[in-house]
Amino acid sequence: MRIADVFVAIRADPTEFNAAIRGLDQNLKNVSRNLGQIGSAMTRNITLPIVALAGGTSKFALDFERTMGQLVGLAGVSKGSIDGLRDSIFELSRETGKGPQDLAEAFYFVASAGFEAEEAMEVLEVAARSSAAGMGETQDIARVLGQVINTYGKENIDAARAADILTAAVAEGSAEADDFAAALPTVIGSAAQLDVSFEQLLGTVAALSITSKDARQATVGLNQVFTTLINPTTKTADALSEVDLSAAQLRDMLADPAQGPIAVLRLLEDRFGGNVEAMGEVFGNVRALRAAFSLLNLDAGQLDEIMGNVADSVGANADAFGAIPEDVL
Repeated sequence: MRIADVFVAIRADPTEFNAAIRGLDQNLKNVSRNLGQIGSAMTRNITLPIVALAGGTSKFALDFERTMGQLVGLAGVSKGSIDGLRDSIFELSRETGKGPQDLAEAFYFVASAGFEAEEAMEVLEVAARSSAAGMGETQDIARVLGQVINTYGKENIDAARAADILTAAVAEGSAEADDFAAALPTVIGSAAQLDVSFEQLLGTVAALSITSKDARQATVGLNQVFTTLINPTTKTADALSEVDLSAAQLRDMLADPAQGPIAVLRLLEDRFGGNVEAMGEVFGNVRALRAAFSLLNLDAGQLDEIMGNVADSVGANADAFGAIPEDVL
């Protein structure tokens, strides 16, 4: 249709044209109103979240750099190693899916516990992979690993081996990883003083967690058993003497990786004939006695299997991390 024809038609009968114009005018108003609503929605749902995200990201960056600065000022990390350390933390974050700030704070804790930067990074790497595998928060795991290494000595155990044992103990017991992490400080000092291996200690705690359902309560009782043998009372010495035993003999058994706490308790049960009152004379503590009999009441085969699996746990942590689906990290 030519423009001229349209013009003639309008002049002849403008009614239809006017109605169309009014409709167009209303449509334009609706479009204008909708655009305003879209603009408000975009501001609310897109622009503001982007601004908030930018602000949050900025805060995270500031927090991260502040923590890195604290490593130089308070944890003894040299300025020259900060750039390399920053890169290592970012790379570990990409590998494990753990936030850089969480990793930096965990590193700060380990470095503050007396570890050199390279040693602390090794602990952090193991802790981050353990956390990614579901073992708990990176900082909690790093704290446990650091404590184990400091308590048993760097020459006797490293972070990878400690994490393997912890992973196996969690798998064998009924307590969660964070429960183990919270409970271990209660007993690890006395265990190390008696030269109880970390494998024997964690296997025993795992077994106790099955009966008590509370790792912290379990370690309190086990700690009482250990402290009794570290500083036996006259009453304890006399009770042991009645069955031709001594605290020194039991300490030697505890320090033997092939025997440990379970062997000691089984010997006591055998010598006392399962007499609860007589064994109570040895420990003199209800919590210690409860822990002892909780272990002894477990099926012997099950108990031996737990102890064996925790001892034979090399590579357990790496296997747990390797089993994580790629799309999860």
